[in-house]
Amino acid sequence: MSAHLYELGLRLRAADDHRPAPVARYAPVLPANAAVAVMIERDGDTATVVATDGRETHRATGASALDALDALGVGISAVHRTLVVPDEQTLAALARMAREQHRAASAPVVAWWDQRADHPGTGAVISVVDAARARWVLGVPPHHERDLTTWLRWLHVKATGPRALLDLAAVVAAGHTLPGLIEVFAEADTRSWQYHCKRIADGRDWRTADTRAEAALGLATRSDAAELYESLRLGDPLVAACAAFDGTVVPGTVRRADRDGPGAQPVSGGVGVERGACARAPSSTTSSSGHGRR
Repeated sequence: MSAHLYELGLRLRAADDHRPAPVARYAPVLPANAAVAVMIERDGDTATVVATDGRETHRATGASALDALDALGVGISAVHRTLVVPDEQTLAALARMAREQHRAASAPVVAWWDQRADHPGTGAVISVVDAARARWVLGVPPHHERDLTTWLRWLHVKATGPRALLDLAAVVAAGHTLPGLIEVFAEADTRSWQYHCKRIADGRDWRTADTRAEAALGLATRSDAAELYESLRLGDPLVAACAAFDGTVVPGTVRRADRDGPGAQPVSGGVGVERGACARAPSSTTSSSGHGRR
């Protein structure tokens, strides 16, 4: 059976049960921290930002669109906040606004959110549709899962507007968080935020392009984050069960391992994989710690 047939079986079960079928046992995202949810409404060429923290909701349009975030107190502070958006396109639009409205208090925060979104596993930004798709499949054609309203309906989220994003993010993050996610990625987010704040406090314009060294480090941390997050996800038994059908993981028990080098001797029990667990198939790259400023 292929991974596609495995997913089809889950999708048929979801349709029959009239509820989402889990593809992950653990929540694939970090819990939101002082979250701000944003939607962008468009009327021709005019964009309106609608933002809420769950208590207040603000709207702002055009050249002052980021005022909606400013009104919620989004700015450089001691602790970073989580941005919740429906999709990557919303974040990209916010990033463009930040460059155009760079004097807004929230502009450097939007720039940091945009940077951290390139790091899978980050808790700085939750794209709720992608997060929900990482946890469940629905009894609908796959392309329908790209629609926010589909998820709101299937997960019984009654709120509307950006408040619905907060409620959906809470549902996706409910339960046990993917092991390792808090220890690694929450810490990385904190370090990145502290570095970003320090640069601004030192007078560095957040719009300044990275040096070659900074750009190289940023590329490395993005790559490390992607590989580490994928490795953590494969520790989820439901994710591993699906991955076993496309060869990403190999189920079994390691009974003997040989040390590398001349005159290598068999080592019994040197590597252990519990029966029923899965070992990841060999990769051309090796992940480092995944820690980095960006």
